[in-house]
Amino acid sequence: MGDTKNRKARSIVITDTVLQIIARRRKARVPGCDLVFHNEGHAIKDYRKAWYSACVLNGLGRFLCRTCRNEQGKNDSVLDAERMCPKCGRKWEVPKYEGSIMHDFRRSAADEMWRAGSTIKECLEVTGHATPAMFKRYADLFSEDKRRATQRKVQERRRLWREEQIATTMAQTGAFTN
Repeated sequence: MGDTKNRKARSIVITDTVLQIIARRRKARVPGCDLVFHNEGHAIKDYRKAWYSACVLNGLGRFLCRTCRNEQGKNDSVLDAERMCPKCGRKWEVPKYEGSIMHDFRRSAADEMWRAGSTIKECLEVTGHATPAMFKRYADLFSEDKRRATQRKVQERRRLWREEQIATTMAQTGAFTN
């Protein structure tokens, strides 16, 4: 499969919700187009415009006027539903977007799979990361609570190793008897 970044096929879980979406998309097929997800029969080249609009509609983002700024120089004028700026009155075809991006959800999925107890190998297969190091960056495995938990595991392993070393030394020197 050549449509993925690393050219490796991925498996995903098909839930009832996903099956319903695919069924609706099959009904919306355009003659001569074998794509399930398309833009009027053409391949989707860039999903960002649709993604941003969906996030804005669901409260996960907002469109801002590209010219109106506050005292700190940041864009601060939120556009209305028609992408019109309430300050300057300009309508934007391509406004500035602020909010959730696709990779935020990839990162959340990686983190949630890891917290749920999946192995790194299983997580790599689902997220499509090529290396455990890249997955760890996405899964935020170095957050403070996880760092402390890892530290406790390491300390426990060291304690067990020390006990084993003491028991071995005592057995070798004859100081340990049953």
